[in-house]
Amino acid sequence: MPKKLSKKKLAELKRREEEERLRLEEEEKNRIELERERIALAEQDRVTLLKEARLAALERQRIKEEDDKFTPEWQPKLSLAYESRFLELAERKDWHEFLQCSELPDPENESEINSYLTLWRDQQSSTSAQDADDDIPQRNIEQDFKDCNVAIELYHQIEAAMFRAMDRDEERRVHIHKENLGKIAQSTLDTLDDMTAYIMQFSDLYIDQNTDQYANKTSTIDYGLWVNIAKNARKKYVQFDDIDAVCELALKGMALQKIAIRILHMKNCDPLTITAQQRPLMIPIGGIVYMDILHIPPPPSGHKGWTIRKLTSLSKRVKRKPYEQTDAQGNVVDPPSTRVSFVVPSQVLIRKEVPSVAWWDLDKKTWSQEGIDSEKTKYDPESRKITFYTTHLTTALAVVNERVFDVPYRSWFIRPLPRYGRNAAVYTIKPCAHPTEVAYIEDIVIFIFNDQCKMLSPLRPELEHITSKWLEPRVLLQRLAESGINLVVGDEDAQFTDRLPKHSDVEQKAYREMSWLGNVCSFASSKWNQDLQVGQDKVVFRVSQKLFEPSNAIIEDLPPAGGVTFKGLSEEGYFQEPQHLENWENVAYWNFKASFISCKDSSESSLSLETLPNHDTHLNLALCLDERRKDAEVLRRIEEEDLLVCETIRILLSATRPLSWC
Repeated sequence: MPKKLSKKKLAELKRREEEERLRLEEEEKNRIELERERIALAEQDRVTLLKEARLAALERQRIKEEDDKFTPEWQPKLSLAYESRFLELAERKDWHEFLQCSELPDPENESEINSYLTLWRDQQSSTSAQDADDDIPQRNIEQDFKDCNVAIELYHQIEAAMFRAMDRDEERRVHIHKENLGKIAQSTLDTLDDMTAYIMQFSDLYIDQNTDQYANKTSTIDYGLWVNIAKNARKKYVQFDDIDAVCELALKGMALQKIAIRILHMKNCDPLTITAQQRPLMIPIGGIVYMDILHIPPPPSGHKGWTIRKLTSLSKRVKRKPYEQTDAQGNVVDPPSTRVSFVVPSQVLIRKEVPSVAWWDLDKKTWSQEGIDSEKTKYDPESRKITFYTTHLTTALAVVNERVFDVPYRSWFIRPLPRYGRNAAVYTIKPCAHPTEVAYIEDIVIFIFNDQCKMLSPLRPELEHITSKWLEPRVLLQRLAESGINLVVGDEDAQFTDRLPKHSDVEQKAYREMSWLGNVCSFASSKWNQDLQVGQDKVVFRVSQKLFEPSNAIIEDLPPAGGVTFKGLSEEGYFQEPQHLENWENVAYWNFKASFISCKDSSESSLSLETLPNHDTHLNLALCLDERRKDAEVLRRIEEEDLLVCETIRILLSATRPLSWC
C-alpha cells in the first residue's frame, strides 16, 4: 500500500496541476489568437493581391489604350518628320561634297571601294614591273606616302559610315564596313611594306650613308628605316632623329646581322581594335606603332661603272624576322628586354603620370602587357617621349588606356539651347575622377546642333583637333577615345566597375523618349538610379517641368566652330548644376511604363518607387509630363520638334549610356 502523502505535498501537487491547467489554457488562447491573426493577415493579403491585380489590370488596360492611341498616331508622324529632315540634310551634304570634287570613293558604296583598292594595287604592280628593268628606279616614294594619307582619309569616312549603320541597327552594313576598314588598313600596310622592300633594294639611292637610315614624316605617318649596312659591332641602339624614336639592339650579335629595323607610327588609325571580334579591355591612344625587324636583300655592288643588284624574293616583298633567341641546344628561349622609345602625338591627352604600353597579341586578338616591364616605363611630359622595355618586337605597340577609365560618371545632364532655335541642345558629363590623375577633367560638354556635335569642354591644347570641329556624334566620341577620353563602355566592361548595366530594353526606351523631349525640357542624373531596389530592370532620372520656349526657326547652317564657346554659354547659365534649377522631379522607368515618383534626390530617407500622389503610370514620359502639366503643351511641342537633333541626342545617350554608368 503506497505511503499516504502529507498535506504539504498534496498542496504542492494541486498547485502544479493548477499551473499546468492555466498554462494549457493560455497556450490554447494564444493559438486561437494567432490563428485568428493568421486568417486576418491571409485575408488582408488576399484582398491586397486582388487589389494589386485589379490595379495592375487597370494599369495594363490604360497603358494598352495609350499605346493603341499614341503609337499609330505619333510613330508614323515622328518617323516621317525625321526621314524628311534627314533627306533634306543629306541632299545638302551631297551637294557640298559634290562641290568639293573629291576623288575618293563613296564610303557607302562597296563596289567603288573595291574598284579603288584594285586600281591602287594595279598601279603599284605596273610601277614595280616597270622598275624591275630600269637602271633608275621610277617608284615615287613621296607618292606612296600621299596615297597612304589619302587611304587613311577614306578609312575615317568608312568608319563614320559604320557608326551611322550602327545607329540604324544595320548589322549587315556594320559588318561590311568593318571588312572595308580592314581592307583599307591592310592595303596601306602592304603599300608601306612594298615601298620598304623597294627602298632596301635600292639602298644606295635612298639610305643616308652617314646614318644608314631613311625617314619620312607626314600628318598621319611617321616612318623610320635603318638598314644595317655598316655592321658596327659596337652599335647598341638605333636612333631615328627625324621621327624622334629609339630601338635598342638588345640581342647578342644583333649589330652584325643582315637586318633592318623599321618603325612605322600610324598616328590616327587603329584598324586592330575597331575590327576585333571582341572589344579589348584597353584602347590605344595616339595610334599604332609597328616595330619590325626585317631581313635585307643583298646590297648592290659596282663593276666597271655598272651597279649590279641581285634580284631575290626580298627585292619586292619584306620578310619579317622574329625577335627571339636560342640556347646552346638550339631551343627558342625568351629574348632579353629591349628599350624602345617614341613620341606620343600632341593630339593625345596623357592622364596618368606614367601611361601604359601594350602589344597586339595576334593569336588572342587583344592588347597585352605581358613582357613589358611597367616599372621601367618612363614618360617625359615636356618632350612627350615614352620609353619602355619589351620582349615583343616585330609586332604592333601602342600607348593604351583602360576602357573603363572614365566610368562611373559622377553626374550628367542635358538641356535645350533655345537661343539657337529648335535644333540645339547641350550635353554635360562629369567623368570618373582618379586621385592620381595628372590631367583632371571636370566636365565634358558637347554642343548638339542638327546631326552634328562640337565639344566645348575641356579646352586643352591636346584636344584642339576635336574642339575646333563639328563632328557626327559617334565620330566625336571615337576621336575622344583615341585622344584619351573614352565614354563608350559596353556591358562586358561592367566587371571592371562597381556598376551593373541596365537592361537594354528599358535603357533604350528611356533614351528614345528623352530624345523626343530633348529640346523641350532638361534631364539629369539621380542618386537613386544605382539603388539596389531599382536594380537592372528599372532606371531613375530627373526631369525638369520647366518647358523651354525656343524661337520658331530651325537654323540650317552650323554656327561657326568658334562661334559657340563654353565661356559664352557658361555666362548665360547653361552649365549650372542641375540641383540649383527649379521644378526637378524623379521619373522611374520600367520596360513598358514610366511614372513620376514621390522620392526626390534631396530626400535623405530610403528610396520609394511609389507613384507621385494623384498621378498614374503611363506608356511614356511625354504622357507623364502631359498629365503633370495638364495643358497638352508637351504633346504639341513634340509635334513641332526638329527630330534630326532628337536623333542626335538619342545617339549620344545610347553611346555614352549615362543610365548604366551613373
